[in-house]
Amino acid sequence: LHGESFQGRLFALEEPVRELDQLLVGEILAWQAAAHLDQTQLLKRLRDAAALEERVRLARDLHDGIIQSLTVAALRLEAFPRLLEEDPGAAREEVRRLQELLASEQRELRTLVHELKPSGAGPVRTAGLAARLDELCERIESNWGLRMEVKGNFREAVLPEAVARQVHRLVHEAVVNAARHAEGEAVRVAINVERRQVRIEVADDGHGFPFQGEYDLHSLLASGLGPASLRDRIASLGGSLHLSSSQQGSHLEMVVPLTVQEP
Repeated sequence: LHGESFQGRLFALEEPVRELDQLLVGEILAWQAAAHLDQTQLLKRLRDAAALEERVRLARDLHDGIIQSLTVAALRLEAFPRLLEEDPGAAREEVRRLQELLASEQRELRTLVHELKPSGAGPVRTAGLAARLDELCERIESNWGLRMEVKGNFREAVLPEAVARQVHRLVHEAVVNAARHAEGEAVRVAINVERRQVRIEVADDGHGFPFQGEYDLHSLLASGLGPASLRDRIASLGGSLHLSSSQQGSHLEMVVPLTVQEP
């Protein structure tokens, strides 16, 4: 699953996301150039820019989650005839795992569709978040062979629904990025709800990012370094990010305010 064919397919999947990013940047520049427009025109441009930003966010969520998992499933199915011939018992186990993967992604897609509907942002218990993170652990280990551990006080805490969604998205993006690029054996996640914020730490034992050192959100934005979608999401939420990278692995510390609204 880590050969040239797989990486080539993932690269092809990233193209639409990059195209939407470019469209969003172009729309922002056009909006800045149109500062002299009357109020009606300006409001229309703002609505159009907001709609395009939502399309970019949706494309990133689909690309980093469901689309990648389905790509992995397709590649495993390509190897199934040979496995069935060589080891029928292992083939039956592979069918079971693929069924679990597809059922999990079906639930994830339902959740994503639900999130697109208008809803309140009242406080909810984070049992749903815990269940989704437990499923993520299973998918990461099954799809990528990477052990994932999640700990912290978030299981007993109460979070606004919008914050719980963003915590899941941030963890998902950080862990998938580690699985794709770090070539490590394990990733550890800690989520702790504090008085006014949620602190998320993600550490892996891989080879780190292509760059080494310690960076905060401002330096990452200024230099263009780091995982772009993760970096931009945290900035849009008004949160903070500290990244350290070395040949022994990487460590991300992300802080999200409890007052966050959906970007």
